[in-house]
Amino acid sequence: MQLCTHVEGAMQCIQALHPPPIVGLGIASPGYPLEMLDDELSTMAMIHALPHEEYSAFILSILMLNGLTKNNFLEALHTEEVQHSAAEEEATATAAATAAAAACTMVCYLYKGNHKIMECSYLLTTQSCINKEDCQGPLTSGAQLHWAIPY
Repeated sequence: MQLCTHVEGAMQCIQALHPPPIVGLGIASPGYPLEMLDDELSTMAMIHALPHEEYSAFILSILMLNGLTKNNFLEALHTEEVQHSAAEEEATATAAATAAAAACTMVCYLYKGNHKIMECSYLLTTQSCINKEDCQGPLTSGAQLHWAIPY
């Protein structure tokens, strides 16, 4: 919305240069007054000032509208900004969740070197031995136990 404020300020400077209206001479008002031209100019200035990389689809859809007015554009721009911010928040949340999952990965050094703890054959064998009465796995072969540390 900062863009809209800058364009409105520029439009006030342009409107200050308008000639004074002629009143009472019986001249018919034109079908396309300066106010309409001002609205079109400010709308086109705002469209032109949008970052093309981020808003290219939005710009194309706006330019295809039949009745493009300044109010329609401002309403559509507000909706687009809300959608952009929601998409950015979702991307940030996804990145944070991915980083948290990666931070929780444990590296195991229990048996045969460095590997993920979920892929540890020693751990899988030990878990299956717990469920059985007799155990003939690496647990009885004298393997050295080490601590699993976060990766």
